[in-house]
Amino acid sequence: MFSVFHEKLFWLRNLLTSLACCLCSLAVQGAEPEQASSSFSAEQLEFFEKEIRPLLATHCYECHGPETQEASLRLDSRELLLKGGDTGPAIKPGHPEMSELIDAINYEADSYQMPPDGKLSADEIAALTRWVQDGAAWPEEKIDANTDASGFNLEERAKHWSFQPVKPIAPPAISDTGWPLQPIDHFILAKLEAANLQPAPPADREVWLRRVTFDLTGLPPTPEERETFLNDDSDSAYEKVVDRLLASEQYGVRWARHWLDLTRFAETYGHEFDYNILHAWRYRDYVVRAFNQDLPYDQFVKEHIAGDLLESPRRSPEGNNESVQGTAFYWFAQGKHSPVDIRAEECDLVDNQIDVLSKTFLGLTVSCTRCHDHKFDPITTADYYALAGYLQSSRSDWTIINDTPQAQKALQRLHELSTTEHQELSQKILTQLSKEIQSGGLLPKLKDKLFAEPRIKTEQHPFFLWYRLSKMSGSAQKKQPLDRAEKALREEAEFRKNAQIYTRFQPEKTTDWFVNSFSMPLKFSGQGELVLSSLENNEWEFTTGAAQHTSQLGNQLQGSFRSPTFEVTNKFIHYRVRKRGGLPSQQRGYKQGALNLVVDGLQLIRDPLYGSFSQSVPNNDVTLWITQATEKAIGHKAYIEIMDEDDGDLVVKEILFSDNPKPPFTLINPTIYQEYANSSLRSIDAPCYDLIRRISNRAAQNLEDLSPEEIDILNAILPAALSLMDKEVKKSVTEFRNEITGLLKLIPPPEKIIAITDGTPENEHVLIRGNHEKPGTEVPRRFLEVFNSEVATEELGSNRLNLAEQIASAENPFTARVIVNRLWLHHFGRGIVPTPDNFGILGEPASHQELLDYLATELVKQNWSLKALHRQMVLSQTYRMSSEPADVVAEKEDPANRLWHRMPIRRLEAEAVRDAVLLVSGQIDPKLGGESIPPFLTRFMEGRGRPAKSGPLDGDRRRSLYLMVRRNFLNPMFLAFDFPTPMSTMGRRSTSNVPAQALTMMNNPFVIEQAQHWTSTILKSESPGETDSARIRKMYLQAFCREPEPHEIELGLTFLEQQRQEYQGDPDVDNKCWADYAHVLFNVKDFIYLN
Repeated sequence: MFSVFHEKLFWLRNLLTSLACCLCSLAVQGAEPEQASSSFSAEQLEFFEKEIRPLLATHCYECHGPETQEASLRLDSRELLLKGGDTGPAIKPGHPEMSELIDAINYEADSYQMPPDGKLSADEIAALTRWVQDGAAWPEEKIDANTDASGFNLEERAKHWSFQPVKPIAPPAISDTGWPLQPIDHFILAKLEAANLQPAPPADREVWLRRVTFDLTGLPPTPEERETFLNDDSDSAYEKVVDRLLASEQYGVRWARHWLDLTRFAETYGHEFDYNILHAWRYRDYVVRAFNQDLPYDQFVKEHIAGDLLESPRRSPEGNNESVQGTAFYWFAQGKHSPVDIRAEECDLVDNQIDVLSKTFLGLTVSCTRCHDHKFDPITTADYYALAGYLQSSRSDWTIINDTPQAQKALQRLHELSTTEHQELSQKILTQLSKEIQSGGLLPKLKDKLFAEPRIKTEQHPFFLWYRLSKMSGSAQKKQPLDRAEKALREEAEFRKNAQIYTRFQPEKTTDWFVNSFSMPLKFSGQGELVLSSLENNEWEFTTGAAQHTSQLGNQLQGSFRSPTFEVTNKFIHYRVRKRGGLPSQQRGYKQGALNLVVDGLQLIRDPLYGSFSQSVPNNDVTLWITQATEKAIGHKAYIEIMDEDDGDLVVKEILFSDNPKPPFTLINPTIYQEYANSSLRSIDAPCYDLIRRISNRAAQNLEDLSPEEIDILNAILPAALSLMDKEVKKSVTEFRNEITGLLKLIPPPEKIIAITDGTPENEHVLIRGNHEKPGTEVPRRFLEVFNSEVATEELGSNRLNLAEQIASAENPFTARVIVNRLWLHHFGRGIVPTPDNFGILGEPASHQELLDYLATELVKQNWSLKALHRQMVLSQTYRMSSEPADVVAEKEDPANRLWHRMPIRRLEAEAVRDAVLLVSGQIDPKLGGESIPPFLTRFMEGRGRPAKSGPLDGDRRRSLYLMVRRNFLNPMFLAFDFPTPMSTMGRRSTSNVPAQALTMMNNPFVIEQAQHWTSTILKSESPGETDSARIRKMYLQAFCREPEPHEIELGLTFLEQQRQEYQGDPDVDNKCWADYAHVLFNVKDFIYLN
């Protein structure tokens, strides 16, 4: 660390002050003024509609509403709150400590205690307090005479311009026909001319180059790029720059970060322990690729909403499924691992999903209708719950994305083997086995092999009784294990009388289960299919028809298997399972095991409340019972999820529902018990020898005639039998194994991403005032009523694909407009609609509505190409304008720059500031993709969920996009520069100018370290005899894309001389002086602002 800097800080402060005065006058003079407005912001009004109005309606209106006004107090309008009741005003905006309403809900001793039937929750009190503190926002409400009793007139509200179809519009006529470079310019100039305003003159080429390079790539231009551009006198010089930047991989990095703000991308769940969202980084990389490939935006939308349902998913050059990765955005919401009310948590998750979905793609605040019809837009509560039904009919899933054509071809061949060659080999083995056994010579050898196996000593082994009895003498002693077995079987029969068999996995009874895997094919294992259950140990077995085997095609394959949704009615679920190989237990980010009960969609299944809902299966060669305690889930909707996430073989034979906490005690094979129960026990071997002869003979004739218990007996002798068979059979087995092994090598290890998949179709009920304990009318799944959307049917599953097509349609009035507006915002500093996430009536009006429709039409016409739209925007004369106004009249008449008489001065976002520091210092690693870099942890970043190990200070020199976004441990430097907390869609970041930013650039160890690296780069690359002035010039070109002014060079030389005196006698004086100077340049305002 560069400690000398701190010792000499006052020298830097002097220069910072001087440079700020000399270099940043433009930034100071051109700072954007606050827009004068007496109305509340769209964000404040949205907070009121989502949080405050429902709270007041639920807890206050009964006594202080339109019908009843106790104490003369009415709380259903802002004016009435300000008027108050018998004791005066209920609120004082901006002063919660002086507001009677806030005193009352806090149950202050000297105040009323409201509501009288119980104190509000801490979150509700905090929301009301925040609302009053922020000015008590309340929209102006005018009730039309034609509205219904609820005040809702859909047709009238739908007349708002944003709900009207996009209309093709020709560029307007203008007087100064020589000014425009693009059709865009006609729309801007027409309004300026109508206001008698002049557009600003063109910016210097260096200013434009820095502006466009940051806008398209998030990085500053290099001195070499500057020189090339300045020396290019051709008419296409600007176009060459834009085409180069759009073709750069860094374009995708830049615009992916803008998109991640919309989908509230994070890699942890936040809340208390900040658990990881595994593989979230793959979604980030998917977005980068999509932008770089200029994926048509309508396709991008479809992939987000229903990428798992596309008939022909888009594939990467490597063959990976790209489309399904878009659906990961559904699952980046904050999550709780132990919510007291699971159903309430599900409702909050769905609310967040609807909020993000509707804002991101439609620019509408649909989630405001969770508790009541929208107060302004033509969106009803029924619309909200219709959309909720799509999400209730869908599930979170780990999807394997590298199901490449090669892998699919290998899987297809494995399927063919299981239905053809498998059966041929099976018959050859069974015929040979029957022949050898009937001859009598094989049985003693089989017995020796079986008794040498350690697993026979476990009670669950089919031949356990045989082994146990062989160690005993005397009829009385031999009778003990039989009596114990008889008792256990009797208890099991009694247990089953009071238990419900949920499934035994007969193929005809599990057609409504959901399969998403390599390891569990769409067909369930039939009776007697020969499978290689352990590749490493060369163990084969025959499947039983009443079981699900994950090794039907190979035990290294992975996947998931989910039941239909059902209502939990019992206290326990018992699974009869066997796991062989692989890991005994895995911590899957939010689940602990392979057997999961997903209740009301809760995925973060953890202790202390719900750990029992996720059970691991220990490795064992025999079948076990695993029990889940489910009493907390009774009355809730749930589904069973069976996960195979490693190279082992998992067999699920039976699932029972019961109120008995103990599963059937024994797993003793009843067939073998019966043999001994019917024998004299004079010969311990004879009953099993006879049974093996009968079973092997019947198996050779028709394996499907055997019961599951008899198949278990056959499997028990199979390993030993195969080792004793002749060379021809062994050769066939080896050749078959080799073919399976070769095919499995063509299937790569699974690459997973959290995605969405269809579940049991279900509609949601309207929840009265958003209360999940008060369900009302069921609402069919459909899009918003204002668009005359069709209703989903059971046959279509969730029907999300239809929803995606309606949202991505060119006929949808919002989709194209909203994305066009987002691009405009990031190029011009403000959207044509200033509220990019709210195109409704409460949103700010469009400044150039015709321009918005023109660009939306162009987007569709250009096959939804975002790059084509970027090109139009940044090659326009409007974009080329200077930040200096043409004259004082323009600034006076258009102080908020709503007409774009000039380009605004913009501060760089947090990530662009950091990336610029890395690039200028020569340290940046521009590679794309891969797992995120863990955050560098300062000593102030404390709390539960804190990672055990800090990441590197420089983030491995990667671009900021690749730093892990941990909800509870966000980068302090980013927060200083207004990085949004990833909770919901943030289409427009806050842009503050606060002391914390200057302090960050001055004191952050990352910035100091990069100043040192920059110095090393400068000193190493210097030419012989290079002067201080030449170095200063070189650093200005790198940092600011311009030559320094003479007085700036002089200022720098003076500073260096002062620093040399301070470091006099230090052997490293040159490095330290230049590192101080480099650090100063990072602190100049011009470094973090775009003119």
